[in-house]
Amino acid sequence: MLTVLEIIKRTTEYLAAKGVASARLNAELLIGHALERKRMQLYLEFERPLTEGELERIRPLVRRRAQHEPLQYVIGETEFCGLRLK
Repeated sequence: MLTVLEIIKRTTEYLAAKGVASARLNAELLIGHALERKRMQLYLEFERPLTEGELERIRPLVRRRAQHEPLQYVIGETEFCGLRLK
């Protein structure tokens, strides 16, 4: 089973190869959204193995972002001055 940290690394590499700017940040935000965790929580749980269901929630988000769909569209929200806007 893949861990949270392994998925962050693989997603970062994939997005970078597709030419997505700030690939690491995008990977963290996509994975955090799919797992309903904040970025910091991902690193607190970095050794936790992911279930197949969790991976299935991550994959379509990553595919959409790799096609250069704006991150805000993919996750359905953005942050502005510390506020989450939908």
